[in-house]
Amino acid sequence: MADGEQSFSGQLREHRLAVSLTQAALAERAGISTRSIQALERGLTRPHRDTLVRLAGALGLSPDEQAVFGGAATPSPRRRVPAVLEASSTPVAVGSAKRNALPLQLSSFIGRDRELTEVRRLLKDARLVTLTGAGGVGKTRLALQVGDQLTDAYADGVWLVELAPVADPALVPQTVASALGVQEQPRRALTETLADWLEPRELVLLLDNCEHLVAACAGLVDALLAACPSLRILATSREPLHLAGEFAWRVPSLSLPDPKRLPPIERLTRYDAIRLFVERAASIRSGFALTDRNAAALAQVCHQLDGIPLAL
Repeated sequence: MADGEQSFSGQLREHRLAVSLTQAALAERAGISTRSIQALERGLTRPHRDTLVRLAGALGLSPDEQAVFGGAATPSPRRRVPAVLEASSTPVAVGSAKRNALPLQLSSFIGRDRELTEVRRLLKDARLVTLTGAGGVGKTRLALQVGDQLTDAYADGVWLVELAPVADPALVPQTVASALGVQEQPRRALTETLADWLEPRELVLLLDNCEHLVAACAGLVDALLAACPSLRILATSREPLHLAGEFAWRVPSLSLPDPKRLPPIERLTRYDAIRLFVERAASIRSGFALTDRNAAALAQVCHQLDGIPLAL
C-alpha cells in the first residue's frame, strides 16, 4: 500500500472521529455507502473527485484542511486531481451527475474478452441484464469491468449500488438513493423521487449482490424501468429477478485446459484460469512463473477448483 493511500485513510478516520461521527453517520451525511467509507479507511480504494468533495463538505473541513485532504488522496503525479476540492465550500447539489461512480480496482482484470463483449452487446438490446452464477464465479468483477468500459457510452455514466451489506429489503430504495446522492422528500414515496431523478438521465445502474433481496430489487427495478426510458440496469445475483424483459446471463468459470491433454507451455497462458493463478501467485511470491516443471500441477489445481476466480 502506498504512503499516499495510508495518509488519506488515516486522515479520513482522524477527521471523522474529530467530529464524533460513526462510519454510517458520515456515509449518510456525505451521500455515499457505509461500505465505501470502510474501504477508504482501510486503504482498499481511492476516492473519486466527487467523493472527495462530498467527504470534505460532510466533515466541515477548512480550505487548508481540504488541500491536505485532497493531496493525500493523490498517490502519484500520474493520478493528480488538480483543485479537487475547490468547489467544496459550495454544498454538493443533490443528485449531481458523475461520469463514473465505480470504485477503483486495485488488481488487474484477467481475460474474459468474450464475456465482456457479450454483456456489452446484451445491454444494448435489453434494459435489464442480470449476471447470474455461483458465488465466487466473478459476477461482480465482470459487471464492474463492463461498467468501466461503458462509462463514456452513456451521458450520465455508470453508478454502483452495493447491496451486500443490506439486510432489510425495505432499505433497498434508500440504498439506491444514497448511492445516487438523491435525498428523500417529505410525504412522497422514495421510489417516485428516484424515478423523477432518473427519468431525464441516460445511465447504467449497477445493482450488485441482489440474491438476498430479489423481491425488493425486482419491485424497484420494475418501477424505475417503467418510468425511465433511458435507464439501463446491470444486476448481479445468484438468481434472476424474474421480470419481463430481463435477460439473465450465467457467468461461466474461467477457461482452463484439460490437465490430461496439456498444450505446449507457450499456449497455456491463453487460458484465463492459468493466467489468473500465475499473476496472483507472482504478486505473493516474487519471481513465480509458469514453467515446464510446474505446468501440470498448476493445470491440475485450476481444474480441481473448476476455474472459479475466487477459489483461485
